[in-house]
Amino acid sequence: MSRNTRNEYLEKMRSRYGRYTGKRAKTRLLDEFCQVTEHERKYATKLLCGRRGLSPAERATTSQGGRPRT
Repeated sequence: MSRNTRNEYLEKMRSRYGRYTGKRAKTRLLDEFCQVTEHERKYATKLLCGRRGLSPAERATTSQGGRPRT
């Protein structure tokens, strides 16, 4: 699977993962994602939640967590 194809698949699955509610639905989606991309489950959850896999431009627009500066 090429990198571009994997990124397109990740975006589709990320939107589906965000819409799903319930543990069973997310577990099935995560199983499918891990089987197709051959990622480990922990890394796959980080990708689908949006904590990893963002481009530098996307990272700059997302807010950082933590205490606000004073």
